[in-house]
Amino acid sequence: MLRNLVLALCLALAGAACKDSGLGVDPKNRVAEYIQYTFSVKSASDKARLVEFLSGDAKTRFEAWSDEQFLDAFLSTKRQFLKLTFRETKMLSPAQANITYEVTYLDQAQGKKDDPNHQGHNAKVTTKKLCELAQVDGKWFITDVHNIKELVEYQDDITISPVR
Repeated sequence: MLRNLVLALCLALAGAACKDSGLGVDPKNRVAEYIQYTFSVKSASDKARLVEFLSGDAKTRFEAWSDEQFLDAFLSTKRQFLKLTFRETKMLSPAQANITYEVTYLDQAQGKKDDPNHQGHNAKVTTKKLCELAQVDGKWFITDVHNIKELVEYQDDITISPVR
């Protein structure tokens, strides 16, 4: 009896994992799902999953990145997600939306080997962005993202040497 219950639970969980998360039907949830996934990138193969969130110019630009560019953008620093805050949602039409959000994370920077002046410092980074979305076949896609501002709060001491 217990064995059948465990088997039924496993089958239900496996079925749920195969389905779309359903988050694509709400623009805020779609942005949140994309951001969450960007913080879990582990390899170049994750690029294909991120492309599924994009459309239009954003998709074209992203697909043009080499694997090296992708890995540099998502894995060159050790980032730890802290917070996502939605500031404003504007429905431009039933199929177009603009969302302004802030994402805050810890950037545990590593010094760059080819740049002796960049020693790497831990920092709390808050980035404010404007995300443009379009709805296609009942699902929201990111068409463009614009940086508005970025605040970097260093967590450790920074030494500035005079220029000679």
